Amino acid sequence: MKPVYFFCFVLILTLLPLEILSDNKRPDLVKKTCEQTPYKDYCNSILQRSDADDLHDCAEIILKTAKLQAREVKKRISDLSAKANKDDNIKGCLENFKDADEQIRNSLSALAQNRYSETLAKINAAIKDARPCVDANKKSSTQGSPSDISQEFIKTCSIGVIVTTTLNGKN
Repeated sequence: MKPVYFFCFVLILTLLPLEILSDNKRPDLVKKTCEQTPYKDYCNSILQRSDADDLHDCAEIILKTAKLQAREVKKRISDLSAKANKDDNIKGCLENFKDADEQIRNSLSALAQNRYSETLAKINAAIKDARPCVDANKKSSTQGSPSDISQEFIKTCSIGVIVTTTLNGKN
């Protein structure tokens, strides 16, 4: 066997177990992360298809999910607002979710700079902004109401708070 082929063979045999071990790390990370939350199954549904390698990645994926949800809620509320003419409650909710969306975008920026305390403050502000609309939507039986997605937004943000709190405690 030529030395080059032998070297490649040894290299593959050396790196293959490392690749196998690294693939097993991710499911444990997702499981361990989601076990800390009150919404274990929901958390798993967000993270199981992700490529998160560490807790920071998990937080980022969760916050990106919250950002998408906030935008979807804004779209649904905007659609309802067009149908409901001058309903002040709907307009108020739209403003609240615009604020919540902005807070989540700001939390992603803070997370990217490892400013976990600021990230937590922004997530909590987003929850505070969204909560009145979520509570109002629970009572509403309006067809097309953004109730489900707005409740998911609160759940997602709550998971984000727990994961970011863990990150904050590690620094």
